[in-house]
Amino acid sequence: MNLYCRDTDVRAEASATLVEMIADAEALGRRGQENPVYAELNGRLRRLLGSQSTADLYACTAMLGALVDVDVAENIQRVRIMVQLTTLLRGSDLGVCRAVAAVYKRALERRWAEALGGAEKEAQLCLEWLGTERSGTRRMTALLVVEALCGEASAAAVHSYITKMLTALSAAVRDARVDVREAAGRALGACVQAVGRGGDAAQRGVLLNFLLEELQRDAQAGTAEGAHAALLRSRELVLHGGLFMQAHVLATGDLALRLKDHRDGAVARAAVALLPVLARYSPHDFCRGGADALLVRTCSQLVRVARGSERLRAGAFTALAQIAQSCATEFRPFVERTCGAVRDVLAARARTTRATAPDVDDATAAVLGAVATLATALGPALTKHMNGIVDLMFATGLSQPLVDALGVLEREAAALQPAVHARLLDAVSVVLAGEPFRAGDSAAEPATPAAAAAAAIAVTPDVLVLALRTLASFDFSGENLSEFVRRDVLAYVGHSSARVRRQAICAAAHIVGADPLYSAMAGAGVEVAGDVVAALVRAAVADADAAVRLAAVRTLEEAAALDFHVGKAQHVQALFLLLNDADFAVRLAVLGLLGRLASMNPAHVMPPLRRTVVQLLTELEYARNTREREASIRLLMALVRSAATWVRPYVGDIFRTALPLIDASAPPLAARLLDTVAALAPIGGAELV
Repeated sequence: MNLYCRDTDVRAEASATLVEMIADAEALGRRGQENPVYAELNGRLRRLLGSQSTADLYACTAMLGALVDVDVAENIQRVRIMVQLTTLLRGSDLGVCRAVAAVYKRALERRWAEALGGAEKEAQLCLEWLGTERSGTRRMTALLVVEALCGEASAAAVHSYITKMLTALSAAVRDARVDVREAAGRALGACVQAVGRGGDAAQRGVLLNFLLEELQRDAQAGTAEGAHAALLRSRELVLHGGLFMQAHVLATGDLALRLKDHRDGAVARAAVALLPVLARYSPHDFCRGGADALLVRTCSQLVRVARGSERLRAGAFTALAQIAQSCATEFRPFVERTCGAVRDVLAARARTTRATAPDVDDATAAVLGAVATLATALGPALTKHMNGIVDLMFATGLSQPLVDALGVLEREAAALQPAVHARLLDAVSVVLAGEPFRAGDSAAEPATPAAAAAAAIAVTPDVLVLALRTLASFDFSGENLSEFVRRDVLAYVGHSSARVRRQAICAAAHIVGADPLYSAMAGAGVEVAGDVVAALVRAAVADADAAVRLAAVRTLEEAAALDFHVGKAQHVQALFLLLNDADFAVRLAVLGLLGRLASMNPAHVMPPLRRTVVQLLTELEYARNTREREASIRLLMALVRSAATWVRPYVGDIFRTALPLIDASAPPLAARLLDTVAALAPIGGAELV
């Protein structure tokens, strides 16, 4: 049912699951028309294609996307897919057409002959729609398809139409609708890239000069549409025109500074966004000129905009940070003014609003992102300008933009690490435990601003996942987290939400795995590490969700430093139960883990492991179908890779069982069998001769 959802991410996840189903069916040797999944999909696509329901059309698009992603080999199937895609592109729902255009672009990128062969026809139709069609949906669809057609894989197929496309786009980029103008700008950039790949320098010069003349005409038009069109053309010429715009950097910068205060919001945002593009394109031209340099005028005005304009604040902070990246040394005189604007905006937000969810508004996210970008550009030099800013950042509440920014600050400005860690632990502890962080059994400290902001956020599964993911993202090895992990983090391994349980497993394992205190075989951390491992083993064996069981096993597999605890007899016995797990990925992961544990505790691992090898060889030889045979060979390969020394006595048996099956198996399985023989060669050596 997720294929019918309007949410792009949900449909993408469902489409990925469908790709796996098709691949699994092909692994059984049933390819092309013999694949039952294809037969089922073709029937559903025929029914859905004629539907008037938007949900049905979204589902149809997701199915076609899965077929494109799996890269079906049969020409007749590809022809059918392309016919269905082009039919959907003629629809009236813009959301569906956007999704279909994305699938069409992927087919072109895979260089399907069936897609490239129809490229000229689609180019002609797009030109017709851009020239005469008044429907906004069809014009937008045409722009999306033009952008796809001008990609690297398909530009040669429509090269003869590039000039006509540029002419048509020159009109579309002045359209009355903002979304059409922006889509036309992106398509224009793709066309400019296609012109650059064409190899004809004379034609390229003519076309770029044509675009420059159109840009100048639009700048003088005196309308919002013309001003926006001039900025969009400037951006695409700077990004994709090579050195063509080198002589026009200052003029373009003056245009952007003049239009940044335009009454039309789209024009003002485009002007602000163009300035860092110019700084990245030509830092020398952007910075030269002394007190009248474009850099000086830009930074002075952007700081003013960031302080005063609500509608442009996010773009202004983003632009300032990006300019700092491009002109790091020359930007230093403006660092304090920029940080002052950051401080004022965050302080004003802390006074007027209180975070109640793990989301922040666009302006706050831009401010936090700007701090991170400034840290990347300036490094430790930013530290002296950060007075009071870290506390104000935490006052926005625990959110993903905050966590991302703090991760960059910790890495680039190491002097801020203690302050970041202390406040972050407070914020996370308030979410997980309802109180500020306290080391060991010490009394709780008074609430900090970070803790107060975190306390205002309603604790939902999303908030818990964010807090636990934050613990797994930072290195707290210098902190005493033993009781915190045991008392507050492990409690969420039994939470009702599978996402929370999975993230709690990752957080607890990261903390004990990152600190050498917990990997020692004696000392204060042994008991805590043992409790964490016991919780992970319980989750791996008993959790109802296969994804959580798999996360627990993979975490144990990656945490080799904890093998001292994982290799205990009771844990080994529990892990062997997972060889009967319903999920194949869990069985595969646990076999790799057990193979490694054979060196840690051979007395308890090797006897059942030998029985497992014999059982897998029997299943490989007498399997009823290709799926079971492939599963057996993959499990054997995992065991060979992880416990080569212990499996050596069985190498000859594996080889003699696998070799006769190669000729009788379908190509995918035969390839796996050959991989197995190749992997056995360095282990068995002369025994295989």
